[in-house]
Amino acid sequence: MENLNIYESMAERTRGDIYIGVVGPVRTGKSTFIKRFMDRMVLPKIEEGHLKTQIRDELPQSGTGRTITTTEPKFIPAKAVELRLSDNTRFKVRMVDCVGYMVKNAIGHMEDGQPRMLNTPWNEEKIPFAEAAEIGTRKVIADHSTIGVLVTTDGSIGEIPREDYIPAEERVVRELKELNKPFVTVLNSTVPEEPATQKLCSELEMKYDTPVIAADCMKMDDHQIQGILTQVLYQFPAAEIGFMLPGFLKGLPEDHRIKKTIIEAIKDWCQNMNTVRDIKDTVAVLADGDIVKDVAITDMNLGNGRILAEIRPVDGLFYLLISEITDREVTDDSQFFQLIRELAVAKK
Repeated sequence: MENLNIYESMAERTRGDIYIGVVGPVRTGKSTFIKRFMDRMVLPKIEEGHLKTQIRDELPQSGTGRTITTTEPKFIPAKAVELRLSDNTRFKVRMVDCVGYMVKNAIGHMEDGQPRMLNTPWNEEKIPFAEAAEIGTRKVIADHSTIGVLVTTDGSIGEIPREDYIPAEERVVRELKELNKPFVTVLNSTVPEEPATQKLCSELEMKYDTPVIAADCMKMDDHQIQGILTQVLYQFPAAEIGFMLPGFLKGLPEDHRIKKTIIEAIKDWCQNMNTVRDIKDTVAVLADGDIVKDVAITDMNLGNGRILAEIRPVDGLFYLLISEITDREVTDDSQFFQLIRELAVAKK
């Protein structure tokens, strides 16, 4: 299991808040995703007043067509807000919007046939829009986010065809992976349930080896947004997993065949475990049916990557071990207590 330093860097740079960088090519619906997220998940939980008005004013613009509307990275809201997912996971979150990498057939980066020039925090002089978009997007990916939501599209949301997005999409995936940045992909589509859209999702999951979720960013409901957030958080690296054994197994010597089998199985399984999602999706394979009946995750702390799981032995294993230790056949509570009484009498 690989223990990355994401938790230390997150605490140092964000004081424990989670910064979700919403990245991807231009004109895929990144700002729409953020606005819908805030409208559904954040604003309803805030009482009317200055804070709510301020957050509304901070929401990004979004538009249709080929024209780029976002011009610089933006933190939304200015101060992190606490959210709770359906599994009682709590975290404080801010989202980071960015322009995105340029795609063919997008417009808005040129004026009268010349590159549109912008003032940026990174240069004293104005620089071309496309260059500013590149720098800002790289900074969001590398410096300003702890986890990422890559928003791309099947092309159904506007006038730019799917194939024009692919080079920028591949670049974002490559950069996120190079930085070991946990992320999921949202495939923005006006027809997210269509078989062709779901097929594209499956193809992208295979291609990028990361969760891909089809959604209409303009119409996402609370359940869909929570599902996306949960998938993002499950992409965090797992720092530690602990296993709880029942008392009678803990009491066995380390070299006992039952205990050794369990420990060796855990060690082998851990070799390929990197993310919280890896553990959540595969921990059940430790239930071999001979010794272990079930393995259940009892606690997941996504703030530090620590996971706790309980190993539940097969029925009758306790009595089997008692029989081996005492050289007496014991198959139920009645025989067990009869044995205890006999041993107590013998001791006297």
